[in-house]
Amino acid sequence: MLDFFKNLPEEIKHFFWLMVVSFVGGIVGFVTKNSKTLEDKNWKQKLWVLFVSMISSMFIAYITFELVHLGIDKQGVAVAISGFAAYMGTDILIIVQERLVEKIKSKIDSI
Repeated sequence: MLDFFKNLPEEIKHFFWLMVVSFVGGIVGFVTKNSKTLEDKNWKQKLWVLFVSMISSMFIAYITFELVHLGIDKQGVAVAISGFAAYMGTDILIIVQERLVEKIKSKIDSI
């Protein structure tokens, strides 16, 4: 198995690590953020919420990876930052959205 992994191209290795890091980040984010909201749900609902949150975390990680990789040419750094984005989940998107809205409001007010 290790020989197979050694022979893969660097890009494929980074996408593999991106998948692993985003999966782990999504699990950690799910466990730390959703514990109170899942108390009154049955196991099927909890499993569905876990599945949806994992898919969204991995999607956010991939988008973050592509955006960071455009600015930084090092794929390892881009994978690490995307893992953090997977952990933060949609919270980071909400923070970015609020800051963009504040900037647009300030520009409109200054006109």
